[in-house]
Amino acid sequence: MERVRQEVIAELRNTPPERFRTFFLRDLQRSVDQKIAALTPRLQRELSPKIHDALEIGRRSIQEPAAIFGVDVPLLHISQSLVDVVQGFTADLIKRISDETRARIHADLASSILRGDSILDAARRIGGSLNQRATTFGAVSARAETIARTEILRAYSIAQAASLRQIADYVPDLKKQWIATLDDRTRPAHRLAQGQIRGWDEPFEVDDEELWYPRDPGGSPENTINCRCVLAPVLPGLEEESGSILPGGSRIPVGTEIAGALAAVSAG
Repeated sequence: MERVRQEVIAELRNTPPERFRTFFLRDLQRSVDQKIAALTPRLQRELSPKIHDALEIGRRSIQEPAAIFGVDVPLLHISQSLVDVVQGFTADLIKRISDETRARIHADLASSILRGDSILDAARRIGGSLNQRATTFGAVSARAETIARTEILRAYSIAQAASLRQIADYVPDLKKQWIATLDDRTRPAHRLAQGQIRGWDEPFEVDDEELWYPRDPGGSPENTINCRCVLAPVLPGLEEESGSILPGGSRIPVGTEIAGALAAVSAG
């Protein structure tokens, strides 16, 4: 994102003042579009390996509790078709970021010209820095960070659900539990869902919505975006032991190794 921002701002600052007029607007917008076109593949290259890692961590979060508690299940795997669907879903969201960036810059350039602003004023409004949320790139960058974080964690949950489906034939009465991150940023509805147990093939009830797992793509944005909850497998007779207790009372599958790996991936 930063490299594209610098290229767009350089393009604007190199535009002669006499060409920052309505007659030349389309030419300027096309020139900016060429720079933004590189945004989608760059974001995909950055996010794709993290999605892959999250899928693997999700698989482990189901495989390892079974091994720890002596449940004999085969080696779980995440199919390539599922990987492709998850990556494709994320790619569509990334493309929307590029489209949104292009549309916002087009609108900013047009409004700047109509107001009689200088090209430098327009560059400051559009560019600024990625930390300045009032600028176009700052706002888009914040949205890109939210999407990346949510989609990495969504991939983790999707892998968990797929893995539960695989071991269900080997574990009678397999269940799952909703585990919330309990702090001052937790949604009230997700705090209420903490500890909810359902059959592996039954949805959770969260804020009057049925969610199969945290960040279920079928859920509303208000109930899924930036969600930090996870699910834990609940093995028969081990309802109290299947999850690991962490400082502060939060619970995650298996233990701190998987929690740390997931945190590193989602924060990277």
